[in-house]
Amino acid sequence: METTINLLVNGSLALLGVVLGHFVTKHTHIFQRSYERKSDLIVDLYKEVVRLEFALKKYVHFIGAETGEDSIQKKIEELNNIKRDFQSFQHKFWEVEIILEDDSIEKINKFLQTYISITSKLSVSNISQQLRDSEQQFDNWSEGFQLVSTNLAQIKGELKSEFKRALKK
Repeated sequence: METTINLLVNGSLALLGVVLGHFVTKHTHIFQRSYERKSDLIVDLYKEVVRLEFALKKYVHFIGAETGEDSIQKKIEELNNIKRDFQSFQHKFWEVEIILEDDSIEKINKFLQTYISITSKLSVSNISQQLRDSEQQFDNWSEGFQLVSTNLAQIKGELKSEFKRALKK
């Protein structure tokens, strides 16, 4: 009887070890997959931030700086394309923000708010150009230009640091 009990106990311990090993392996795999997905997402979001910043810089330096009467339609179309790309990024961010850290979310929201402010100023500049109010046109374009050149670049740098920190965790 004692031998049977010893066999059952030893067999149970071995079976418990196998089950526990399977459980740990399964959850380690899930964690690794989740970490890899999060890392890929952070890299993708940063790529989009860089692309959006570049598109806006290109606009304010070249297309948005044009003042001729024939330039307004091109400016409106290009700014609308930039806004459309931005809205796609914004929507993508909202879909995945649940898996990002609070600091990353805060920095991306700061980027979103600044981008909206800039595109609003550039839109007002375009409207002012249509109304032939060159002073208002220039003032709004200049404010947008300054925000792109300083604030947006700074926020992108902060995002870069934040994302690097998040990737090292």
